[in-house]
Amino acid sequence: MAALTLAQREDIQWVIDYLEKGSAGHGHLDQRSIEVLQRIFGNTCDFTCGCPGSFVEGLAEEPFSTLLKIILCVDSAAV
Repeated sequence: MAALTLAQREDIQWVIDYLEKGSAGHGHLDQRSIEVLQRIFGNTCDFTCGCPGSFVEGLAEEPFSTLLKIILCVDSAAV
């Protein structure tokens, strides 16, 4: 996995701040958060742990599980 750029880290921090404030609602990411993460990680879900369907589908259906997989299962993720 390639190192994240400063801009990508700032975008991820924005999503984290959004989630911490509870703005994301009941465990769901809004479209803007999904688009921010998709710009960074693409739309393929080739993590070693997998996720349901595409990356965007994973974020929409199982956001927290998919976010954890970004952190823990990135061996084959294209960044």
